[in-house]
Amino acid sequence: MKKSNLKWILLAVAVIIAAALIYFLAIKGVYKKEIYENSRYQYSLNYPADWTLGAEETNNAGREIFSPDKKVYCYVYGFENALVNDNGEPQTIDEFSDWLVTASKELSTEEEPINLLTREATKLDGWPAMKMSFDEGAIVREAVYTLGKSTGLGFFCVYPTRDDQTQYGKDFEKMYKSIAIKSDLDGAGTNAISCANLLGGATTPLKGKEVFYDTAYTEVTMTGREDWDQDRLPLQVVQLEPAGYECYPMPFEFSDSSPDDVNAQPEVTKVEWTCELPYEEWGYVAFDDENEKAAQEKEGLVCKQDNCMDENSALTSIWFCSK
Repeated sequence: MKKSNLKWILLAVAVIIAAALIYFLAIKGVYKKEIYENSRYQYSLNYPADWTLGAEETNNAGREIFSPDKKVYCYVYGFENALVNDNGEPQTIDEFSDWLVTASKELSTEEEPINLLTREATKLDGWPAMKMSFDEGAIVREAVYTLGKSTGLGFFCVYPTRDDQTQYGKDFEKMYKSIAIKSDLDGAGTNAISCANLLGGATTPLKGKEVFYDTAYTEVTMTGREDWDQDRLPLQVVQLEPAGYECYPMPFEFSDSSPDDVNAQPEVTKVEWTCELPYEEWGYVAFDDENEKAAQEKEGLVCKQDNCMDENSALTSIWFCSK
């Protein structure tokens, strides 16, 4: 074989290998990605770098995510497990998905039909979950939910057409499979987080957090932060926000509404406020990286030992440095 031919063959092989590597990384969700993390419900999600986040929500429950062409709308969010079963216990994920199917049938009309397409059990970061899809006329909705005794997590994408679902369905799969849940959904305390997630910046620690309730200014959940009436805000909000806290209102209790009217909009009667204080500067350092720890301390940060899980799910340690 001539050397010139061999050179071109080797070049072609190199191009094919490079293309295959890029494709593999993209499929695995580690090629050109961004991270959205939620401090209220303690979860994170990886999304493609060419997608965009919507505006921050006042209640900090979740975030909108839009495809590059803005055709596909996705939403990830945490929520309280406020529904109970016939035994008075919090709903399970199976009962919750049954409730979603029943609710969709009640809302379905001849003009705007809603039909369940698929429902299958899956996992969200190890938690039992349900993956569902609905046909809403021309629109297709794909969703996945998980639910503990205390809180749950939902993620869905809405596709204007079946072609859009074909184009972006793999992104939905990659995004929901990337979700990391850092709190115990059963309300029994916080699980140890993966060391790799901490070092990768997948979570934001808080310097302080205050939770309290208010029944006087319930309309705050329906207005933007710029429209809040400062004279009606709870005293804690007025005192904490100037100190650097970020405060979010969330509907907590509602007035009774007629069970016969599925379109009834119950009035908010109680608001849960969560006020969070971020660190000025912070970072996680591998426990055996003494040079980086020393560099952080030289910058004025204080490093303390913290717990995390290694790649074998064994409890180990990491340095948390903050100011």
